[in-house]
Amino acid sequence: MIRAVRQSDDFWADMLKQVDWYREKAGPEVAEGYVNAVEATLQTLATSPALGRPRFPRWPELAGIRSWRVERPISVNLMT
Repeated sequence: MIRAVRQSDDFWADMLKQVDWYREKAGPEVAEGYVNAVEATLQTLATSPALGRPRFPRWPELAGIRSWRVERPISVNLMT
């Protein structure tokens, strides 16, 4: 079953900062690879929402929040 993955405004702000950093430091191909990797990770989480490590066990108001790594980006040939 595919579920919607909620992304906060902070998620988008952080992601855009990271994309800008990759674009500046490594080029647009790497930045695009990162975006693709994040999208793949979101798809994985949509199909398996229980993945990841539970976070913040001492704060009941944050119960259910988990963390998960971004999928490994598809290799980009940087030698072009």
